[in-house]
Amino acid sequence: TRAVDRDRRSARFAAAVHIHASGQQLHLGRGTQHHASRGRQPQRRAGTEPQCAASAREGLCFDPRRGGRRTGPPDDTLAVANQGDGTISLLSPGEPVAEFQDVPADHLFRTCIRTLALRGAVSGYPDPDLTDQICFRPDSGLTRAQMAKVLVMALSLHTEAIEPAAVDFVDLDAEDGVFPFDYVQEATAAGIITGFVGDPPRFGPYEPVTRLQLLRIVVKAAAAVGSPLPAAPAPAPFVDLPSDAADAAMVNTAFAAGLISGVPGADGRLRLMPWAPVTRGQAAKVVYGLLASLHTGDIRQ
Repeated sequence: TRAVDRDRRSARFAAAVHIHASGQQLHLGRGTQHHASRGRQPQRRAGTEPQCAASAREGLCFDPRRGGRRTGPPDDTLAVANQGDGTISLLSPGEPVAEFQDVPADHLFRTCIRTLALRGAVSGYPDPDLTDQICFRPDSGLTRAQMAKVLVMALSLHTEAIEPAAVDFVDLDAEDGVFPFDYVQEATAAGIITGFVGDPPRFGPYEPVTRLQLLRIVVKAAAAVGSPLPAAPAPAPFVDLPSDAADAAMVNTAFAAGLISGVPGADGRLRLMPWAPVTRGQAAKVVYGLLASLHTGDIRQ
């Protein structure tokens, strides 16, 4: 049963990469492939991470000389772009997604944030200084409930129906509706996120997400959609991560996959800073990296 559920989630994610309610070109991430069948994980050199620099190329066609099986985009796709750097873009009809006023074109995480916004995984706040404008607040913190929503939407695990609770968290009530109850329960049911051990269990929906918690969540998310990240070939070089730490293997995996790079100290050595709260911009970068690492087949035309 678990294998069947995993395959369904993988197929749902593979289909989701085609759904963009934007009417704009969408840069989906280095190494991402788009077909329902799963394939080999792309390998990335340890210590590297996806670059969040926007692609400006406009070529809206595939090169048929590249070979591969023709699978074709969805019926409502207006155009498909091979960016030439291992990324694919789809153009679909829909309501335009507004730009965030505090995420300019040269922002470090601009492509990461924009990609998640086009997928409906993140949204913004009314700008207090500009009428009818929204801002993202990339330097603000992220709560555990917000993180659950980001991943459920990014991986297309959300359904319209509000299902019964997968875990009866004492601090979540079905009367809360879609947010936070339904998103948290969907993420919990998928095995992406867990609560705090206790009797009864607690989720802490409005507590901040730490850097270590974020890595735990995204590594679980990759496995939940049927594409677990490969084991790390070498330990991560974080001086504040003991080799025998309970989360060492998980952090090594995330580092090798390029999901996190660490924070250089005054001595030039990298630190994980596991208990520091993650910002919204940093979380967008890690989730963007997760989407880029998920390899679901081949749609080369």
